[in-house]
Amino acid sequence: LFITKTTDTSTVPRYLPMDELHIKYRITDANGTVLFDTTTLPEDSYYVIKGQYFNEQATHYRLNYTGPNNCIDSGTLIVYVFANQTQLGVDLLPDYELVSEPCVTEYMFPIDHRLVLTKQ
Repeated sequence: LFITKTTDTSTVPRYLPMDELHIKYRITDANGTVLFDTTTLPEDSYYVIKGQYFNEQATHYRLNYTGPNNCIDSGTLIVYVFANQTQLGVDLLPDYELVSEPCVTEYMFPIDHRLVLTKQ
């Protein structure tokens, strides 16, 4: 997991730049086989997770996620820090879109339980 901070100057009004977090990641299976890797993609890649904003209490940060699958593998990631300051919780709120063709949705991030990342 690679997190970088950028400054978005395309917001309206333009005189108010906004800091964003960008997340690049590598997902592997239990055998270590790489399923998807964004760590070498440019910052403006469609697959690099891009930040939106903090909630009013500044306890959660929202980011836009788009995965590699062509079948509704996108949504909003909610990231928050646990009280112990060594773990991040990540929840995916999937975009439920209408599709014109039958497809099998396979999300890269879990949608049925919280993902917990531990600082190492």
